[in-house]
Amino acid sequence: MKTETVLWIAGGLVVAYVAYKSYEGAKALIQDVNPVNPNNVFYSGVNSAGAAISGNSSFSLGSWIYSLVHPSYNPNTPSTTGAVTVPGPSM
Repeated sequence: MKTETVLWIAGGLVVAYVAYKSYEGAKALIQDVNPVNPNNVFYSGVNSAGAAISGNSSFSLGSWIYSLVHPSYNPNTPSTTGAVTVPGPSM
């Protein structure tokens, strides 16, 4: 076998190996920044910082934002919206 052919084969194997490693690295990177992955780096980092600042070890930014924009709900308190409850038909 000619030296040139051996070099082409070796170069092709090196390119294939680098492509495979790049693909594997890209898969890991995509999972690290995947927004639906609860272990992504942004989710973990923000929640860790929030836990450190708030002192709440189960801090979640999503839950914190939800509690800011949604008032607490107690079904036993009367409505303050002015809505009137109309009784249903009597039997």
